[in-house]
Amino acid sequence: MSFPHTKAAAAAVLSAGLLLGAIPLTASAVEDDDADRAPVSASPLAADERSNAAATALMTMYNDESGLFRNNDWWTGANALTAIMDNMADGGVQDHAYAIARTYDLNIDAHGGDFTNEYLDDTGWWGLAWVKAYDLTGDTRYLGTARADAAHMADYWTDQCGGGVQWKTDDSYKNAVTNELYLQLNAALHNRIEGDTFYLQEAQKEWEWFQNSGMINSADMINDGLGDNCANNGRPTYTYNQGIILGGLAELHRATGDDSLLDTARALAAASTTSPGIHTNGILHEPGGDGTPCDSDGGSFKGAYVRGLGDLNQSLDDRPYSQYLDRQADAAYHNARNDEGFYGSDWSGPVNETSHQCQQSALDVLNAAAADGAGTSSGEVRGVDGKCLDVDGGATADGTQIQLWTCHTGLNQYWTLPGDGTIRALGKCLDVDGAATADGTQIQLWTCNGTGAQQWQPHSDGTLRNPNSGKCLDAEGGGPWNDGTRALLWTCHTGPNQKWTLP
Repeated sequence: MSFPHTKAAAAAVLSAGLLLGAIPLTASAVEDDDADRAPVSASPLAADERSNAAATALMTMYNDESGLFRNNDWWTGANALTAIMDNMADGGVQDHAYAIARTYDLNIDAHGGDFTNEYLDDTGWWGLAWVKAYDLTGDTRYLGTARADAAHMADYWTDQCGGGVQWKTDDSYKNAVTNELYLQLNAALHNRIEGDTFYLQEAQKEWEWFQNSGMINSADMINDGLGDNCANNGRPTYTYNQGIILGGLAELHRATGDDSLLDTARALAAASTTSPGIHTNGILHEPGGDGTPCDSDGGSFKGAYVRGLGDLNQSLDDRPYSQYLDRQADAAYHNARNDEGFYGSDWSGPVNETSHQCQQSALDVLNAAAADGAGTSSGEVRGVDGKCLDVDGGATADGTQIQLWTCHTGLNQYWTLPGDGTIRALGKCLDVDGAATADGTQIQLWTCNGTGAQQWQPHSDGTLRNPNSGKCLDAEGGGPWNDGTRALLWTCHTGPNQKWTLP
């Protein structure tokens, strides 16, 4: 696939109405104890056309010369790039992938290097952006930069107010956004680094401090930070402070399996999704209403909120916030979008002005709504002896063997069934080699292409059948089925090595 390398190219795509759908890219997990592993993504096959159009419009604001978005704003650029990558991960417009490396290459040495600067929250935003870039590409330089960002933030954890990361390198203020980002970044790094204990300890230390800091008020809303007396300062409950924590707790739950984290996240989300202080007629806005200028930091806040809420929603079996996210997305699309496809800050309308910040927030809510597509399920595919369907070594190359392996929660055992007949992992499809029909044909990972070689039908007898061949997904041989047993195509016989439990 060729990528347009200018905003003019993106504008041409937008004006032509080309809403490109393609295959989601992501990184892999590996069996090797020393290797990095990528995270689970519960996104469905494709972002809907609304988010694709919003992403394409946002990319017209990308500055190819600076590798940032309009006005070269720093932390909001990290959020805009993250929204673009989320759209890609949901199967959206893959032509925007070039911006990942371009942003990185042009800015790796800016400010303090490695996307650090004097604002520790800015550093956290960039760290999470590079985690997302690693998820999409598998390029470990992005993960390395995210680790450098976490280290920079860790240097400013102080004993004032009992702990926490301060807001700036030269300002001891302890605020919510910086510490929520530190929680999420460390939990995310743990979930991508095999055998890690350090980042998990940092994430748990942060959460222990944060939940007892007093920033969460009696209404389960999070104020801006702590005063000089280390008590809640009563400053506004900005929307992003309500959202980052949800993504952070979902990430930490994945690391630990501690259901109390999701219980706490539910309580916080129940408060923020119904708070009259940040809603009018059920539509989200900043405290005090949405006269927020699009070209200000506040233009990005709502996007961060719905992104975190969406992450939590995907972590909960009952998807309790789907209707809320749909309502916000519908409001933005119908009320806050102009004829050119650009969005304003007030999702109740009318469009006051546009900028990359407001466009990013709109894209975030459209992404979050699209990611909750009907008919999608994700998780492990379990076979004989309770072993998991596994992508060998977590490799993403076309032709990588599919096998059985002891279940371990890595992304190379995390499969998505988006409802179109395919079974997907690592951004590619479960595939019959060469669309062959012979017994013993290799089952492999391959770029999704819409052919019959990638169609699978679950049957009531537990088999997974490929209609193109009329044969079944089979774990090789008659046992024992050890780690590394190959997955093959074979005449259906309903034996234990052809029975599969889907997510």
